[in-house]
Amino acid sequence: MNSSSHVSDVSGKDIVAAPQSPYLPSNELAGRLGSKDAAWWSSLVIRERSREAGIDVWLVHDADGRDWRIRLADWNTPAASRLQLEAALALTLGEDLAEPPLFLAEVDRLALVYPAPTGRSLAEDLARPIEIGAFLDCATAVAAALARLHAAGVTHGRLSPARILIGADGRARFVGFAWTAAADFGAAEDRRLAERDLPYAAPELIRPDASPADARSDLYALGVLLYELLTGSTTLLADDLPGWLHAHVAVEAPSVRLSRPDVGEIVDAILRRLLAKDPRARYQTARALEADLTRVARSIAATGEAETFELARGEFAEPARHAAHLVGRDQPLKAIGELYAAFLASSQRRIVLVTGEAGAGKSALVEAFLDDLRRGDAICSSGKGVELRQGTPFAPMADLLRTALARLTAGDERALEAARSRLAGVVGGPRVIADLVPEATILPPPGPHLADVPAHLAQARAARIVAESLAALATADAPLVLFLDDLQWFDQGSLNVLRQLCEEPPAHVFLVAGYRTEAEGRRAVRDILSAARNSAAFATELKLGPLSERDTTALVASMLKSLPEEVRPIAFLVHRETGGNPFHIGQLLQRSLDQEVLHFDADRQEWIWNEHRRREPHEIAGLMLERINALPPLQRSFLQRCASLGGRATAAFAAALSGASIEETIRTAQALVAAGLLRRAGGDFVIAHDRVLEAAYAAMSPTHRARDHLGNARLLAATHPNPDPDRAFEIASQIERCDLGSLAADERPAFAAILLRAARACRSAGEARRALHFVELIRRILPDAGAGDRRALVFETEWLQCDCLLALGRVDEALDALADVAESAGDAVAFADTCRLRAIAWTIKSSYPLAIEAALEGLRALDIDLETHVGPVVLERDYRVCRERLDAVGVDALLALPEATDARARSALALLSTLISSFFVEGELRFLHVLKMLKLTLAHGSTPEAAYGLAWFGVLGAHYFAAYESGAAYSAAACKLAKRDGYEAQRTAAFIALDQVGAWTLPMRTALGYAREGARIGQAAGDLGMACYARNHIASDLLVIGEPLDRVRAELVESIALTRDIGYRDIELILAAQMGLVDALSSGGLASTVPDAELATTSVATRFWVKHYAGLQSFFVGSAETAMADLEEAEAMAWAAPAHIDTANNCFFLALAEARLARPEAGEGGRMAEARARFSVWSRLNPETFAAKHLMLEAEAARLAGRAGEAMDLYGQAARAAAKARFVHDEALAQELAALFYRASDLTAPAEGCRAAAMRLYRQWGAYAKAAALGGDTASPASHEPGHLSPGRLQNELDLQVMTAASQALAEEIGLEQVVRSLMKSMVVHAGAQFGLLVLLRQGEPVIEAVARIRAKDVEIDLRPQAKPEELMPASVLKTVLRTARPVTLADAAVEASQRGLSMGGRAIRSLACIPLVKRGELIGVLYLENALSADVFTPRRMAMLEVLAPQAAISLDAARLYGDLMDENLRRAQAEFELREARSDLARANQMTAMGSFATSIAHEINQPLASLVAQADAGLRWLNRKEPDLGEVANCLSGIREAGRRAADIIAALRSLVKQEPAPLEPIVIEDVLRGVLKIAAADLAASGTVLHLELGDGGQPIKANGTQLQQVFFNIITNAIQSMAGRDPSERRLRIGSHASGKAIEVTIDDSGCGMSEETLARIFRPFFTTKASGMGVGLAICRSIVELHGGSLEARSVEGTGSTFLVRIPFAGD
Repeated sequence: MNSSSHVSDVSGKDIVAAPQSPYLPSNELAGRLGSKDAAWWSSLVIRERSREAGIDVWLVHDADGRDWRIRLADWNTPAASRLQLEAALALTLGEDLAEPPLFLAEVDRLALVYPAPTGRSLAEDLARPIEIGAFLDCATAVAAALARLHAAGVTHGRLSPARILIGADGRARFVGFAWTAAADFGAAEDRRLAERDLPYAAPELIRPDASPADARSDLYALGVLLYELLTGSTTLLADDLPGWLHAHVAVEAPSVRLSRPDVGEIVDAILRRLLAKDPRARYQTARALEADLTRVARSIAATGEAETFELARGEFAEPARHAAHLVGRDQPLKAIGELYAAFLASSQRRIVLVTGEAGAGKSALVEAFLDDLRRGDAICSSGKGVELRQGTPFAPMADLLRTALARLTAGDERALEAARSRLAGVVGGPRVIADLVPEATILPPPGPHLADVPAHLAQARAARIVAESLAALATADAPLVLFLDDLQWFDQGSLNVLRQLCEEPPAHVFLVAGYRTEAEGRRAVRDILSAARNSAAFATELKLGPLSERDTTALVASMLKSLPEEVRPIAFLVHRETGGNPFHIGQLLQRSLDQEVLHFDADRQEWIWNEHRRREPHEIAGLMLERINALPPLQRSFLQRCASLGGRATAAFAAALSGASIEETIRTAQALVAAGLLRRAGGDFVIAHDRVLEAAYAAMSPTHRARDHLGNARLLAATHPNPDPDRAFEIASQIERCDLGSLAADERPAFAAILLRAARACRSAGEARRALHFVELIRRILPDAGAGDRRALVFETEWLQCDCLLALGRVDEALDALADVAESAGDAVAFADTCRLRAIAWTIKSSYPLAIEAALEGLRALDIDLETHVGPVVLERDYRVCRERLDAVGVDALLALPEATDARARSALALLSTLISSFFVEGELRFLHVLKMLKLTLAHGSTPEAAYGLAWFGVLGAHYFAAYESGAAYSAAACKLAKRDGYEAQRTAAFIALDQVGAWTLPMRTALGYAREGARIGQAAGDLGMACYARNHIASDLLVIGEPLDRVRAELVESIALTRDIGYRDIELILAAQMGLVDALSSGGLASTVPDAELATTSVATRFWVKHYAGLQSFFVGSAETAMADLEEAEAMAWAAPAHIDTANNCFFLALAEARLARPEAGEGGRMAEARARFSVWSRLNPETFAAKHLMLEAEAARLAGRAGEAMDLYGQAARAAAKARFVHDEALAQELAALFYRASDLTAPAEGCRAAAMRLYRQWGAYAKAAALGGDTASPASHEPGHLSPGRLQNELDLQVMTAASQALAEEIGLEQVVRSLMKSMVVHAGAQFGLLVLLRQGEPVIEAVARIRAKDVEIDLRPQAKPEELMPASVLKTVLRTARPVTLADAAVEASQRGLSMGGRAIRSLACIPLVKRGELIGVLYLENALSADVFTPRRMAMLEVLAPQAAISLDAARLYGDLMDENLRRAQAEFELREARSDLARANQMTAMGSFATSIAHEINQPLASLVAQADAGLRWLNRKEPDLGEVANCLSGIREAGRRAADIIAALRSLVKQEPAPLEPIVIEDVLRGVLKIAAADLAASGTVLHLELGDGGQPIKANGTQLQQVFFNIITNAIQSMAGRDPSERRLRIGSHASGKAIEVTIDDSGCGMSEETLARIFRPFFTTKASGMGVGLAICRSIVELHGGSLEARSVEGTGSTFLVRIPFAGD
């Protein structure tokens, strides 16, 4: 928009003071820019206004005639920040590279004044064609400017034609920067892309998982705009964001020569390299691009044509290029190949050792050997030792197994099944492998867990199992080749496996092990190497030495893209310095390039080594250390300070420690960012890489480190005198690394207090070992314990030690230490706290009386004498009083109680909470201590233990007084209380209580969630007793819910291990009893029983659960007598599990057991009556949990009472209720009980149906042994496991857009072809794929449904090609996904495929993804996607979105398939119907022709008779007349005969006319009975002659009909005549005719019944058809005419007949007026 106006609102005064601007550059800019006075601002005339991204741009003219450009933005906006950032950057870069402003104004808006543009933007050149020479000049200028920009540490980030300015001198400058590599200029990165920037955005910037921009991103954008400069259009086109995403990743730019044939091939190659999708395949530097463009321009200038040459010679070769060619390793590679060939030929075992110094190329050598083998049948697998993983047992072996199993999964079906069979034969193998490789899906059933044995035996056993499992994977046809790399970092377990493989080498296994030469100094490695060398399978040891000078030259030439003779002088220097170590050669070349010792001379096209630029010879092993040591002192100090702080620091903190100014420190940090050693993270500076951190830390001497850590600790402690736990831990981590001897006496208590706070924080977080470490540091800081003020600190430290020992399960150590701690307790509260730990320790050891005594002793020290026994009346009174007080206070007020401040009250409440041990002994102490806790809470305020008291008050109230709903409310309030106040240690008990009482009113799955949360918190907080107890609750809930038994078993295994580790025997016995039930149901195993003597020493609660689960086990295996006995015992002890859901279960199964044993005539027993009453109440409280069981009890009661019908209905209701609640086990039990009932009632079919249903449901539960007992099979759990599908949540705008579009498309389409097209296009576009396959399973076989390819920038879909899936995608990938129903994703298939045990089948694939399509747990197909242009295309976010869409796609595909099948079936039916109609039509025509022939014959026959008679009579008459004496009498007779024959002919013709034309006749009211009487008079003679007996049953004839009397007479006469004729073959005595009439609704009905011969069904179906007759003579039109007459009267004529009995004709005609 153009305008002309004066600037009146911009002033130059106060330009320094930006209105509260938060942006640092503002004041700096004010100092660097000039200003203009008010008169100058007032004189400006605005000539043009525009706006871009929140920044206003004015083109103005001043009074002196000069033009200016002013950019303005509102303060405190992103636009202002961006404006300042760009201005600061432009000033730093200078006029050579950017467009810096000249003046700054800061009033109500930020205003920057620039000189008027003197050049042009590159966008202006796009509108006109450009010659190749001018193009090369422009491209070279831009590349040169970009090289200088990158050298300054700046990445533009948003290059586009409008942001490149070309000056009059041809030099290029840049505007509109997005972000910089150097962080000197302020704000955080803004990676949002405007729509206009999308055509130029590099793939790594536009995709959902965007990478930071770097130089290569700018080079891609430059490639697009150079392409546009030549052709007038961008490389790619798209309509929306998803389209751009796909185009940049998956669509190749067409050759520029298609639009510009005059462009040489080398220029086209340069553009293609710039536009590579993979950043690693592009130019890496603008300087290399400039060199190539310059070379092209010079060759054209010299010869007129562009020469062809290798591009980017000024850059190092990609690592893949020189890694694929092992320079100097031909002999070792040949040797190992020959050893393998001999191994194959002789089937002998082989072990090969490969050694060399770090960087010698051991891994590269073996990987090159393996690359050749992977193309064959061998199973190649690698496992690598990693220093940081040394503490992870069997980590390298897990890698070996993972790859080998993946290869088998992707291979031949028979080989896979054979391997499964062999693995099943390894005792413990499937179980161990499942633990090491949990994602493996091809393993045989894991079997029972291995028995616990001492540690050294367990380690040896595990080594044996892993070794035998590896051996089981190898065969002669598919040998196993193992590469164990970096033995020096192997854990001991993995070394033991290797020892096992050496001492007992398995057949068909070729083993290669690599290690560093110096590793032989480690004894464990030395022993293993000795075992390998002494093994019968040992073949050789390959020692890789340094490269020769010749080989070094070859390697340097390869890396520098040069001929050996061109780099020989450089190679000589490199070899001399590196000693021929391949890794060090690469490092030295890179370091030399960074220091510009090595550079590429573009004019001479060769690499130059500038020896004079070298500072000093390199110590090759410490290049990073050298680099850090070469930093300026302030930079090195800052970096090391960051390292000492764990890799992160603020500038202010570093400045305070160094004494430098904040500005100087910021500049220092920014210089380190520019050097790539630091990066910005908000306001912090973070070390860029772990290696930098390690090197920086290593560069510090021990004294330096200790000094820095002490300084860090002191400053942190001073700035945080009362640190929160996180800060205390940070300070403690500094204290532990400093020299404790340097601490001053006055700071020691403060440091000890911080360590104690950190120790407590660790203890609360479950890090008890770390807490004990801090305790030891406190002891070292305060060696003279116990004096003065330190006594309390020391006591707290020693007490915390005991607490941590308990958390770690070291109970005996804790009890020993507690004796000393109690003696040092300074007061009653301290002593009580010690008693509390003793009570906890005795509880864990199941010594409940001792635990109770310890708690009571502590309470007495606090002057609290707690009653332990009261009567029921007193107990109820105290409960009512307490509840009334709670109700009076209210839950909200209770939660709002202030924190208790009385130390004695707090200690007492903590002690009282340990009396949970009272739950395990008989008596009322369990309720009394809870009542006391609530009383103290209401009196003194809230404490951590208040939640425990409130929660268990709810539980016990429910147990004793059936207060279930209020009990759940109290427990829920307790959880809120514990969470609100951060009482993690008490939340466990509260959640367990809520689980326990909530089960009566809440869904069981909700209750289970509370139990799980309690276990998690208890473990983290170190409350091991409660954590174990929570595990018992979890298992109970899982069994009540009907969770799949394999999952229950997995929970139990972990839980038993935990309780066993800490010695909690009571809970271990309960968990073992639960495990016994699970095993009995799933595998048929019988649990080992606990000896009565041992069981007698346990708590009553333990005995209850042991007996309860023993009873359940007996019930399910069909032993009702044993079940009854165990459940009766458990019922007597149910009081010990107050309000626990298992008490209801016990009641239920006890009643069922009683019912099973009862005789039907005996009726229900006492247990059944009691259970029905209880469950009636409970089912009203919680229908989901109890309704099914209640209905089963009612059904059983009905069965026993003989009410069979009611029982049937109730069993069905029970099954439906269980299904509704998703309690599969209850549904199975209901079906089983119904089956037993039906079988007892001799109802075989329903019994079998219910039995089959029960078997299916039991298998679904995982109770395979139970199902087998009912008559089923014992199929493995794996065969019933649904395909797993685990979809994620995404928030990216693009993903949401694509998902919405894809979902809508899939939802809207119904035809299979349309669904397939929508699916393929959505998936291919969103994923960034070039090629895609949709494979569906049809009759279990994979069939290609669609192929998607990118052609000419479009997605082409080819439906149902003839190819097989294996022809268009890697067979190994297809098999893996089909067998595992899990996705396979390869970020870079060239690298990852072999590591994953997959073969690409010779295909050039970079990125690959194969996603299973699963519907309701059933695999219906796979979606395969690939991209051959770039790696890392199928990112986790993309894959997560595809996996979100996959289930919908599966559903849509299946629905479309079914719809298609339905449409096909309908089409087949329609075609069949059409063909049938055509056949009928043809038949009808044929019949018609036949009928017409018959008709003509009949007509001829009928007409010929009268005509013949006419002719005969006429002849006779003529003869009589021609006599001499005519006989007139005879003539008269002849004339009479002629008249009669004429009448007969006329009647025949009239009948035919009536049949064909059906002309209407005049109608008049008549009474049908009168018509019948008239007809009977006519037929009287025939009836009499035939001897037929007539029965008349005529109506009164009161209501007339409207009809033609003559026609009706014809109808009735015809029917009566036919009836008389049909009875001709009957005995006269059997000839009967019944005629009746009666009104029926609005019509009169006439029936005519005869006792004739009757008709067959076939004849009956045809009697009304014209020309059909059963008579020897006649035309067959009579009945057809009759029906036509009746229908013309609005009536109907029907016939019924029984062959051999007679026929009935029914005439129905409506009354007149109806």
